[in-house]
Amino acid sequence: MQLIGRKQEIDELKRLKASNQAEFVAIYGRRRVGKTWLIRGFFRDKFTFYATGIARGNRNEQLKNFYKSICSYGKSKSKQPKDWYEAFDLLKEVIKQSRQRKKVVFLDELPWMDTQKSEFLKAIDLFWNSWGCMQQNLLFIVCGSAASWMVKNIIQDKGGLHNRLTCHLHLNPFTLAETKSYLYSQGIRWNENLIAECYMIMGGIPYYLHLLDRSISLAQNVDRLFFAPNALLKDEFGTLYK
Repeated sequence: MQLIGRKQEIDELKRLKASNQAEFVAIYGRRRVGKTWLIRGFFRDKFTFYATGIARGNRNEQLKNFYKSICSYGKSKSKQPKDWYEAFDLLKEVIKQSRQRKKVVFLDELPWMDTQKSEFLKAIDLFWNSWGCMQQNLLFIVCGSAASWMVKNIIQDKGGLHNRLTCHLHLNPFTLAETKSYLYSQGIRWNENLIAECYMIMGGIPYYLHLLDRSISLAQNVDRLFFAPNALLKDEFGTLYK
């Protein structure tokens, strides 16, 4: 995975990786902005544990998916956890079993895991405050596209997670300069005016830029992605803000 731009965020991740104390990091930003890509690219998918929430999944589906990740990383012989408290107990065992010097745990799309009456947040609170915060080689990263949820429940939480974060990163769209660098990395060598026009249309969102076809013009790309009968981004607004 080639990382373009994000210098400030990469520098912060380097600092956190080299830290000799427990680190609890929250990353948030709108969908398609490249949060997962940044973390997976920086750590090259070499996680002690990785799991992601399921869109519109219920409590049991989220726990089942989490347990599958537990088994793939720790080869746990335990049964599927009945609740999130048991799930995070299993996560502790995976972390303890790992021989990695830095234990990097990445929970992606965290808001999806917090289903109704699941007590998910209480379980994270207990995991971190009773155990995680004392593990000097633990880097615990949580990520979510529902920015308001992340801010309310993690970053500005007034309960057990209040002031527990050691770092939070708000990932913004690419700047104009980063957009140009990304386009060049994809072999798209448009002139300055076209790049600026592309930036105004795509908003510096890496996912949209990734969809551009270098063999056709910007106008043709816009027509293909937004206005053609089967345009990939035709219903993007409704999908994104559903």
